[in-house]
Amino acid sequence: MDTIAKLNDTEISRIVGPTRAAFQPYWSMSTSTDGIKSIPTKTFKYGATERHQLDVYYPPPAKIATYEGHEVRYCQGESCHLADQGSKGSPVLCFVYSGGFTTGERILPNTFDMVYANLGAYFARKGFIVVIPDYRLVPNVKFPGPPEDIRDAIAWVVGNLNQASEAGLPQADTDAVFLMGHSAGAAHASTMVLYPDLAPVELKQRIKGVVLISGPYDILRKTTSKSVDLKEVYWSGEEDMKKNQPLSLIQAMSASEAAAVPRVLMVEGEWEPEWVQVVGEELYAEALKKGVQVEKLVAKGHNHISLTLALSTGQGEDWAERAAGWMMQSLGLDTKA
Repeated sequence: MDTIAKLNDTEISRIVGPTRAAFQPYWSMSTSTDGIKSIPTKTFKYGATERHQLDVYYPPPAKIATYEGHEVRYCQGESCHLADQGSKGSPVLCFVYSGGFTTGERILPNTFDMVYANLGAYFARKGFIVVIPDYRLVPNVKFPGPPEDIRDAIAWVVGNLNQASEAGLPQADTDAVFLMGHSAGAAHASTMVLYPDLAPVELKQRIKGVVLISGPYDILRKTTSKSVDLKEVYWSGEEDMKKNQPLSLIQAMSASEAAAVPRVLMVEGEWEPEWVQVVGEELYAEALKKGVQVEKLVAKGHNHISLTLALSTGQGEDWAERAAGWMMQSLGLDTKA
């Protein structure tokens, strides 16, 4: 993480390469590779196109045990999360990756096949069944296509995962779903829960919490050619863009609509671009104003890119440890040290 701090830069386009390079030694180490690749993983199709596939990472069987008479979601050393006796299975975490609306894969190229397997493995070891879907990308989709894809991925998991999983793999508690998105993925994840009538009530009620990481909740603040292109290619002009960004969606919510929004944990790196910090603070303030249960976490030493790349490296994982605890506590589970 010292290398990340020494970059002394917040411009996303300039830090992508150096940040990836900082973590490559960890990805290429055999111990790291063995740890990530040892997690049980399956791939399923949840829709009609090649972009409608998802990877599922299952908690290792060795992590499912008992502790002081309780059923345990996971045990790692002396740290255990305890499940109640009526548990129906492992909670589900659906992660929506970043890519500026135009790029992104379940497994990023040139990362030794470690990203985003590193994130899937990390949270699987915390007791979650982790789902990482691909989704359609600009210019091959219009708003609200990607949030609809995320909705459909979650619906597929709820309706099919336990039947599709092989015998011996952990079962999912489909009434205990969490949604996590990073950067553009945070925009899609927040839109999925905020956009009126996009997801049926029955599906949204299964979502117990949303973790939003460094999201562009008002992309008009970033006056670049890319944001201008998105205005026309993804949205249908500036008015459509203004109306349907996450910040605008929560501003337009009634009290009853806001009451139905799941709990939210907002995460940002210490070294985020200023405009990301500003729109994040505005979304946080608006959520509080509307009565949404929202908390905010600043990950020290991290930039916009490093938050997800650090997982399963043993470096800079504190934010994810806290996020895992927040999700477990959302289910009324204890964290025992």
